[in-house]
Amino acid sequence: MSEGAKKRQRTLSEVKVRIELPPVSELPIAQYANFASATTSQHETVITFAQFTAPSDEVDVKDLQKTALMRARPVARVAIPHSLLVPLIDVLTRQQDALHVDESASASEEED
Repeated sequence: MSEGAKKRQRTLSEVKVRIELPPVSELPIAQYANFASATTSQHETVITFAQFTAPSDEVDVKDLQKTALMRARPVARVAIPHSLLVPLIDVLTRQQDALHVDESASASEEED
């Protein structure tokens, strides 16, 4: 393989990308989601983010327990190519781990 071909085959994790955000006033409003589901096809994974809706007053809690069905309103759907899944999971895991480290440090400081 030529040197040029090797350079073109770099994975996304090796390439630096700078996302240039517009001013906050121009960004779409962030949507809150407390549920997500994923479906996978041959080429991509589609993640549907949703927000649970509160049961109406007419719904009896016992009925809800029988059916085990809660409604969730989709707020966003994102199709992600399989090549981005592992890097995305890695980034989210590192961020979550860092958050737990920060929480542990804060708890230790409060005990002192």
